[in-house]
Amino acid sequence: MSGDQVVGEPVRRPRVVARPRVAPGPLRDLKDLLYELYLEAGAPSLDELVRLVAADDGLAGAPTRATIGRVLGSPDPPAAQPDVVATAMLQSRPRRSSTRRWTPAASATGPRSPATCWRRPPPAT
Repeated sequence: MSGDQVVGEPVRRPRVVARPRVAPGPLRDLKDLLYELYLEAGAPSLDELVRLVAADDGLAGAPTRATIGRVLGSPDPPAAQPDVVATAMLQSRPRRSSTRRWTPAASATGPRSPATCWRRPPPAT
């Protein structure tokens, strides 16, 4: 059998969201925390995260696929705190593929929680 032959269905591997490059400061702290949660969760696809959003009415926000992508991969400040909290909570839930998760108790001595990293944008002038 040659290497050119395809056996079975091709496997689609979702791309990992690229880590945003952010200047040092509170926004970088938030983006680093969110990205670490994303990697610890096994870098789930944005589609998987959207399915989890749709299945949970108890989340603070209901971010879309594009919003989750921006929260994780954009160097800009997130537009809405509830979407940031929802994105972090989705990734902190136990899954079969990962063992470490953020918990409120762990954040007291370890990394800061998304809620404490959030900074309101300055008022418009």
